[in-house]
Amino acid sequence: MAEGPKFRVLIVDDQRDLARAIRMAVAGLGEDFEALDVPSAEEALLEAQQKRIDVLIADVRLPGLRGDVMVQRIRALWPEVKVLLVTGLPRDEAQELANRLETDALFHKPFEMADLLDAVERQVGAVESVLGTPSSPFSETAQVKQRLSSLLVDTRRTLGLRSLMLVGESGYALVRAGECPEGIDEPRLITRLLAVLSAGGKVLRLWQETLRRCLHVFPIPWGMLLVVAIEARFALVAWDEQEEDQERTARVGAALWALASQVEDVLRQWRLLPPYPALPPALEPTPAPEPEAGEAAVNEPPSEELLALLDPQEVALAPEEAEAFWDALTAEDPGVAAASADVLSFEEAKRLGLVPFSGEDESES
Repeated sequence: MAEGPKFRVLIVDDQRDLARAIRMAVAGLGEDFEALDVPSAEEALLEAQQKRIDVLIADVRLPGLRGDVMVQRIRALWPEVKVLLVTGLPRDEAQELANRLETDALFHKPFEMADLLDAVERQVGAVESVLGTPSSPFSETAQVKQRLSSLLVDTRRTLGLRSLMLVGESGYALVRAGECPEGIDEPRLITRLLAVLSAGGKVLRLWQETLRRCLHVFPIPWGMLLVVAIEARFALVAWDEQEEDQERTARVGAALWALASQVEDVLRQWRLLPPYPALPPALEPTPAPEPEAGEAAVNEPPSEELLALLDPQEVALAPEEAEAFWDALTAEDPGVAAASADVLSFEEAKRLGLVPFSGEDESES
């Protein structure tokens, strides 16, 4: 019989977009993790009665049964459960509640998904960090994360943005610089932005192409929201509170596009994106074929006979030579002049002024 997952994670939050994003992110930690999300404390207790719970990720402001009561009852069922509290309560109130419940970690909304996943792994004793790989220690992960943070902070300061963050397909911010405007449901916003990028990828698949980079600009009441996709799995999201201006939007968009290239390089080093494909080997130059026997070379100069035939000075006839030609022709065939009504003899042509004449011709006339 196949063994079940090593760790079961239960997510309890009535913000369904956020709960779904956490579930998908936890499932991405590997086959050792099983994640389930429910919107209420009552449903969480039903799940806890049926299956072992190793990690509980819960909000405390829930419809119906209070979150703190739920935590106590699940602990009564599973004393070894690790409790990670995620809440939008004021910090002092949230910290007091976390101390009273003796939670293992406290996260204030909005939080970084990467930090939450790291906490999940640490609580269950997993060695690897979600930001690293089995061969990279956490110190290396911190350095890479710091590199991304520095890139975002510098760009935000240079452009004067309200906020700039890197979001992942899990639906939450991995790295951020600045804070989003108050009243914004950030998880829902990010989920819908990722849906827009996913739709763009579906359009490109009609031509067997994949989404590598694209820029979306959304006019909003307090400025502009700019989104740059990175390989359809990540995106830069920038809040610009300055008034809508075509020149500024173009400048900010170009700067974010350049930043996306730098972030993509770091993500590939981070192994969150596959490495760049290897370039094909350079083609060797192919020599031109030798001309076959009897075939003239393309660049061979023309012969003197050909040049003589093409020279108009060589082929032009003097008037006397032309007259002798016509006389000889009519002498050999006297009927040539009357062969057709449309044919003129030389004499007739000369009378009609259709051929040049010399001074001797003029004196004779």
